Amino acid sequence: MSTFDRWLRILLCFEESDGPLTVEQVSAMTNIPVSTLYRYVQTLLKEDFLEAAGRPGAYVLGHRLLSLARKVPGVWDMAKIAYPEMQALSQDIRETVLLLRRSGDATICVERVEADQVVKFSFEKGKRLPLHAGASARIVMAYLPEEDVDRLIREGYLTRYTENTITSGEEIKRVLRETRENGYAISTEEMDAHVRAIAVPILDSKGNFLAGLSVVGPTFRLDAAKTEEVLAKLKVCAHRLSEQFERHLVNNH
Repeated sequence: MSTFDRWLRILLCFEESDGPLTVEQVSAMTNIPVSTLYRYVQTLLKEDFLEAAGRPGAYVLGHRLLSLARKVPGVWDMAKIAYPEMQALSQDIRETVLLLRRSGDATICVERVEADQVVKFSFEKGKRLPLHAGASARIVMAYLPEEDVDRLIREGYLTRYTENTITSGEEIKRVLRETRENGYAISTEEMDAHVRAIAVPILDSKGNFLAGLSVVGPTFRLDAAKTEEVLAKLKVCAHRLSEQFERHLVNNH
């Protein structure tokens, strides 16, 4: 294993974790000896790619990675443009609003506006999650090339997270087709218990997918009437963002 491979594997461990990791935990995840890992960790700390966490001997990702992430073309501009509209929508409906993009064979949340009524769910800003589980991710999957969807199914991608997660290749293809035809996706407890998601695509004037926009909240608040209201407002917000994204692209090319 090359030195670069080791750096990469160490950093990717933190993507898979929801909290701080110790050197011993990283060693178990990477099969890199603890004695070797200590040397790498010290260098990563010095260069601000890792930071010490609250408890002794534990580490989290450092702010240097955020600085690099802001250099990713288009993504952070998109988040900056979308934030005011997302904030206004969140304040109006009092639920959390997410902006999502594809990241390899996953979905990544590039912006998140919290409701004043907080509910715990999987999509944290910057976190990659599976494409098939829940409307927030599936709105992205619905606009993937068909060959990518077929490949994911062949490779056994459709992992089950709850009893409501879609794990059948035939079923996911039917749902994706319906999502494109209807222009929205709705899911209940496919990724997180007691959570409902409503999602719409943000498309450019030619129908190309730019990003997904979703609202998530507890099932007891997002009942049928509230879901219908939220969906209507999501569509309006997505249309506004489509126009703003296109203006930004035109002005910067």
